[in-house]
Amino acid sequence: MSHPFGELLRRRRQRADLTIEGLAEQSRVSVRTISDIERGMSAGPQRRTVIALADGLHLADQERTEFLSAARPGRRGAALDRPPVSVRPLRLPDFSGREAEMSVLASILSPQSTPPTPVVVTGTAGVGKTTVALEALHRAIPGGADILFVNLHTPDTLPLSSLQVLQALLRQIGVDDELDTIDDAVAAWRRSSANKSFAVLLDNVTNEAQVRPVLTASDAVRIVLTSQRSLTGLEGCQRVVLGSLARHESIDFLARTIPPSQQSSGELAELAELCADLPLALRIAGNRISSRPAWTVEDFARRLRVDATRLRQLVAGDLRVESTFTLSYEALTARSRQVFRSIPLITGASFRADMVASLHPFDDETTREVLDELTDLALLESLSGDRYRIHDLLRIFADRRLSAEQDSREIDAQRTRLRQWTLQMTREMALRTEETDAAAMPGEVTLASARAWLITEADTWLEALKVSAATPAESQVAVLDTARALTQFAERWLGYRHWRTVAQIGVSAAEHLGDQGALAYQLQMMAALELGLIDGDADVAEEIALRARSTAEAAGAGTVATWALISLAWSSARRGELDSALARARQALAEAREQRSPEAQVQTRYWIAIAMMPDDPEGALGEALEMRRVLDEHEADFSIREWYSSNSVTTAIAVKALLRLERYSDAKDVANRIMDDASFFPHEPDFLARAYRHRGFAHLGLQKHDEARSDLQRALELVQEHERPDWWAAEIQAAIDSLGPR
Repeated sequence: MSHPFGELLRRRRQRADLTIEGLAEQSRVSVRTISDIERGMSAGPQRRTVIALADGLHLADQERTEFLSAARPGRRGAALDRPPVSVRPLRLPDFSGREAEMSVLASILSPQSTPPTPVVVTGTAGVGKTTVALEALHRAIPGGADILFVNLHTPDTLPLSSLQVLQALLRQIGVDDELDTIDDAVAAWRRSSANKSFAVLLDNVTNEAQVRPVLTASDAVRIVLTSQRSLTGLEGCQRVVLGSLARHESIDFLARTIPPSQQSSGELAELAELCADLPLALRIAGNRISSRPAWTVEDFARRLRVDATRLRQLVAGDLRVESTFTLSYEALTARSRQVFRSIPLITGASFRADMVASLHPFDDETTREVLDELTDLALLESLSGDRYRIHDLLRIFADRRLSAEQDSREIDAQRTRLRQWTLQMTREMALRTEETDAAAMPGEVTLASARAWLITEADTWLEALKVSAATPAESQVAVLDTARALTQFAERWLGYRHWRTVAQIGVSAAEHLGDQGALAYQLQMMAALELGLIDGDADVAEEIALRARSTAEAAGAGTVATWALISLAWSSARRGELDSALARARQALAEAREQRSPEAQVQTRYWIAIAMMPDDPEGALGEALEMRRVLDEHEADFSIREWYSSNSVTTAIAVKALLRLERYSDAKDVANRIMDDASFFPHEPDFLARAYRHRGFAHLGLQKHDEARSDLQRALELVQEHERPDWWAAEIQAAIDSLGPR
């Protein structure tokens, strides 16, 4: 006679339109095993077999849970009314920390709280949910004698059904009647709880259906549930979410657990970090060290520093970090497991949903659904802005599952897809230079969001760029285009410490491609970048610009050669060689006129004005007027951003010359115009900082000390978000100090 689980398996297989052979192929369970289960010959299949069958049938959340639960009675091989009663875990004598969470639980479980509200304690595996819940109940019920306990799921068993949960609870309060139906069990539970006062701790709840009947108890019963899932389907419950311990709590715990003599070598803070501040891992580490008197903290930390073996080290007797993670992992659908184990392929402390989507043939919405499931199981932490985070031990676990369950060629293909996607996104964000009406709509990329993306994902795109550049089989055109786009973007984030690496990657890619024009362009960009960096070296920039100019001339790239000459004028000015700067800038101006390049004409006149400024500020002001004339005549030749950027250069020269000529009112008016233009650069605080600086000095010249102080102080505040040379801020601070105390 067929077993009920065998009948369920047959129905699910037939509904999926699968033969036994087809299911065997999809689940990797043998044909004979499936046949034996369906015929009732194998009433108690192994847990892993049942999970594999659920994967092969592609069962969704609720159906999967019911399927797993249905297999459990056969595994026990006993009557449904006699489930084993769980042994309540020991209350830890050294419990400490979690003061905020314990305060919340105390208020919920307090005898004065009428009626008491069921509470769900959630968090990732190993975070100490059971320990916290048990401690809270002991504090609410002195002595803890009236606490009923049932463990609904262990690593070696399938989840209990709701009937089995009630049967276990009823046996603990002396009701040992044969209750074969859920209706009979609920009725008995209501009768029994109506006349008694006790508390219930249901540990490792896997789904809402398991515990709903328990919540029908009388108001006198305090109920605490622990689960990795948030159990959002349960109504009328309060939730306490446990994360990793605060670092000081981890250190305090280790300091109490490990004998002082063994703490002499090594840092407790590092040990806590290697344990990801996870209570289970901390306890294992403390126990292992204290059980080996010859060991020190450094001895064990040395073992944990090797990511490949860290989880194997976090074992103490029957305490195993990896086994707790495995229970959560095996509860996932096959698709969710696939996504989870791919996460270590992404570099960086956190990641976006679209990064994960690039690794799989899913659309963004499907990926978000999977990430929500992983978050619900506390395998991921959800952050703001569609971002997620995974702590180090789970990342290592996911990486181990990836290596164990996927072919290396498949993993390499995923890495390649992620790199290609990352480079494409990086180019799109870096080349975003114009704001449009559409960009203001929800979900559209704006200048500000593009800049924020590039800053946030810097570790990810830099690693992708490095690896792609070092992999000849990958497109060096994509590498060059990405490096070029990033070098152009660099002026909007000058404080990034890896710009030289990015620029050099672009140069190397151009050399690899043998494109001399592209090489000249990238060298020129590299020279300008070196001059723009806060710690830029003018001598290094000179060498790069000379190479850029000679390469451009040989390649017939006249415009690039002119821009290289502009960089040479810049490098001369940076070294204080104003005569050389003036000569180079005038030569560049002649070339820019011949090429009819208005932007190059504006830039060359800027360096002419800079070279003239110390001895001839009137002449420098005249150059600013010429720059304005070029802008007005060729406005249509500029993009919006290029026009306002060139306009800012023009007004900067004008205001500097006016200040030097002591025409302070005129300087103030020009500074106000710069402020008006700043609205086009909301993501660049340096732009507005310059305007406040100029106006502040104008107010200083006009003896308007309060206005000067306000503007100069605002300039300093703004520039904190945009790195500037020390002398720039020092000059402003000196002016503020000259005003004396307010």
